[in-house]
Amino acid sequence: LATIASGRIVKLLIEIEKIVTDYERGEIENFLNIILTWFRDAMMLKIGMEDKIINVDMIERLRKFVANYGEFEYQRAISLVEKAISQVDKNVQLNLILINLSIELSELMNKAYQKTKQIGILQ
Repeated sequence: LATIASGRIVKLLIEIEKIVTDYERGEIENFLNIILTWFRDAMMLKIGMEDKIINVDMIERLRKFVANYGEFEYQRAISLVEKAISQVDKNVQLNLILINLSIELSELMNKAYQKTKQIGILQ
């Protein structure tokens, strides 16, 4: 997520190529499930349901994410990751799945960051 948020496309493409080369389809699906859980946890924190967070060891990072991306569309991000997981199951080319997901998440993150910045609540 940090690489996606940074907007460094070349670095992102290199990382995606490394992931696709080094990991099997099932491992990539597990990785996507971790991202799914991250967004779910961030959404729980945002709506004040901290007791529902799964990754309590990541609470400080989650708080920082929620503060810096306060206007983030969590439901949309969750839907995008679920779609990517479905595509992995359907044997779609992994590079395409990860590139498309990265672009879509980057757009959501940039939009949320700019909105949050305008409101003036960044940490």
